[in-house]
Amino acid sequence: GGDPPPPGPRCPPVPPQQDAQRPPPRQMQPQPPAGSASRPPPRPSQPAPSQPDPTPAPPPREDRAAFLRDGKCRFFVVHVRNRRDLNQAFSTCQWPTNVSSRMKLNEAFSTVKNVLLVFVDISNQALAGVARMEGAISKQRAMIARRPGAASGSTIPLKWISKDSLPSSESGKLVNKWNNNKPLCQSRDGQEVDTESGEAAVRSLL
Repeated sequence: GGDPPPPGPRCPPVPPQQDAQRPPPRQMQPQPPAGSASRPPPRPSQPAPSQPDPTPAPPPREDRAAFLRDGKCRFFVVHVRNRRDLNQAFSTCQWPTNVSSRMKLNEAFSTVKNVLLVFVDISNQALAGVARMEGAISKQRAMIARRPGAASGSTIPLKWISKDSLPSSESGKLVNKWNNNKPLCQSRDGQEVDTESGEAAVRSLL
């Protein structure tokens, strides 16, 4: 039994193979089914068109008769002698008046909130519009043509409530109790009308 031979030199351990050096596995491309080679790719879905907002509700109609409930009103007849003067008043919101009517209307304007003027076309006995007196009548000279015989250059500042007309067949049903119950359209220029008849005349034009 002799001694065992001395051990020889050891081999260094083999390092493990790095994954980075390993080529990635080959990806298999899916094959399109038969007969679909000419089919275009599906288009991306489009979002549904937004629905337009519903039409907004119209604003509430202005209550043009509200002033009749705001406070006491007084009503006066104004004679219209020709359509030209009336059309001019529609655009200027001024109406020429005489001294007698100016004093009467200014007195009324100082006592009530609403002084309403019912315009009467004396050529056909029809109502021709209604306006509210917007201020006291001054003595300044009128800038619009006055009818012959008018004694003053004063004008009435107006706010038109209605520019509509009412034919004599309808206006003839309205009377003025303060003029012996005669038809309202037969009242004198500047004559006051009782409250009930005045309101009826105004409402007939709204």
